Amino acid sequence: MIREERIRPSQFILTYGPGAILEGQNGPRIILDAGLGLFNEDWMKPTDYRIDDDRMSKGLLKELSDCASIYRLPAASELPENKRYATKRFPEWNLCVKRHGPSNDYLLHKGTDCPTHGGKYSAAIRFVMACRDGHLDEVSWNYGVHGDSECSGDSVKSRTRSGFAFYWHSTGETLRDITLECPNCKANANFGNMYAAPHRCGGRNPHKEGTGWKKSGDKNCKQNARIIARQSSSLRIAETQTLLSIRPIYTNIHRILQEQSIKSALATAQKLGNEITESNFKKIIEMQMEEKFISSTKGHTILSADWETIQDALEFVKKPILETRDGLIKDEFKELLTASKDGAPPQTLKQGKKFETGSPPPQNIFEVDLNFILTFTIGNTGFRVTPIQKLRTVTVQTSFQREVSSGGNDVGQPKNVDVSFLDGDKKWYPGVEYMGEGIFIRLEAGDGWTTAPSGVESDRWLEEFRNHDRGKYPDRMFRNAQDREEIHPGFVWWHTLSHLLVRTLGSDSGFSTASIRERVYFERGQGDLVRGGILLYAAQPGNEGTMGGLIGIAPHMKAILEKSLEACRTCSSDPMCADTKFKRGKYNGASCYACTLNPETSCEHRNMWLDRNVVSTNTP
Repeated sequence: MIREERIRPSQFILTYGPGAILEGQNGPRIILDAGLGLFNEDWMKPTDYRIDDDRMSKGLLKELSDCASIYRLPAASELPENKRYATKRFPEWNLCVKRHGPSNDYLLHKGTDCPTHGGKYSAAIRFVMACRDGHLDEVSWNYGVHGDSECSGDSVKSRTRSGFAFYWHSTGETLRDITLECPNCKANANFGNMYAAPHRCGGRNPHKEGTGWKKSGDKNCKQNARIIARQSSSLRIAETQTLLSIRPIYTNIHRILQEQSIKSALATAQKLGNEITESNFKKIIEMQMEEKFISSTKGHTILSADWETIQDALEFVKKPILETRDGLIKDEFKELLTASKDGAPPQTLKQGKKFETGSPPPQNIFEVDLNFILTFTIGNTGFRVTPIQKLRTVTVQTSFQREVSSGGNDVGQPKNVDVSFLDGDKKWYPGVEYMGEGIFIRLEAGDGWTTAPSGVESDRWLEEFRNHDRGKYPDRMFRNAQDREEIHPGFVWWHTLSHLLVRTLGSDSGFSTASIRERVYFERGQGDLVRGGILLYAAQPGNEGTMGGLIGIAPHMKAILEKSLEACRTCSSDPMCADTKFKRGKYNGASCYACTLNPETSCEHRNMWLDRNVVSTNTP
């Protein structure tokens, strides 16, 4: 029987994934590259679990690969019997807490079984070794104790030098109270010193080694490796990208027609000079179903739609796709602004749309009802709140980083480690899609345009925004590294307000702050005019995701906004928090865990670009 550890698809994307250490039932395991751990059989193909979204695969992922696709983590019920995502035991070293030797020490040994007491008292050691280029390895215990010297023991010299066992002598609760001793030559080392010292990196990537014990390594790695706790949150930080399926008309038919097999069949027919008529199209879909390129459910969904709807979807699929993250997000902003005025689908089109007798209308993936849009005024500022009844999100994990310090001699920024695997000529990235709901908030007057925030604190941000020497911030921190709009005080105002809203929702509505995600929109106009907006959305299964809980609080948004704007004025950490000023090289102004910082799953900017002083001096 295969032992398995259940994780949700969203956990695989946001927290775990290839290269992550998972705490399993029988000790820690490292999640293998998907090409080795999941799609390692000829009959197990990533195409069976493809997520079709052209804006993501041909747009956002275009920067990473000219030929990229997205796979989802299969549910356990979809996998054949005795087939699971394979993992590998890591680390291999264990600590036996049954006393050994004349000093009654613990024993650090390689393998699951202690040479004296078996595996009954042993547990995996809590430490591993990693570097800023993303490499991960066992701690070099042998080198830490013996250095470059040969072990002078005799009876089991060879076994000890290969990493058989060391005495673990502890006299206190700190790392410097731990001494490692070779049972043969009596060489010893202080673990606190080992922990603090840089180590030579062997360039190992255990998630790319498969389930065997053959080690891989990049001997040319120039980074220093450091010892780190295997459960440290900085050991693996996932890099994710999320796009929303937002169009005036976006239905499940639009989504199905993005499948590669259908697009290839249509392209082949056109190359042969065949016009895509209603009858020809239906023949193509029927053939796709017969050859099992698409499921019968998807095929019948398309065939039940009227030809006008299909033509609209075909034209949508043909449209050129933006290839920059900044452009795609601004495209979302444009559609949200339109939906906040006209609804989605647009109300006039929704009323005039006709369907064939007996054919159900296609299911919308993005839906806004004009009847539920709210407008109100706080102080002298008008707000427009738009509940979004249906919202599809696609989130892809593109890479991860190991935020490991090399002791003040760091070489460059932490490297992004690609999590894709190659199948033929195509790169496959792990992703997840969810249907959820959201609330879009923008200013009412002037179609959302207003003057940029002003004041001493805002001027600090604006000065850095205009600074041409941009070496203080890595490019990966921004949607557009050339523009760096995240440093603009207008963005800081909207982003800080977003965090305050999430915290208010968490305390007043019963939502957990980790279950609500944000997207902050911002653009600059002529002169000092700026326009922004906030989308708060829940896109996950359960009572905090897709059961109407979020849009149900929309009628109370005026009170929630008022409380959020008032909350920016005080913090339990004041005056220390309020006196924190933004300056060049910093990522935040007045901001701390007591007032604005939210869970990492909620903020897509890693709790950066926040300053409640900017909000408090520019409140309605």
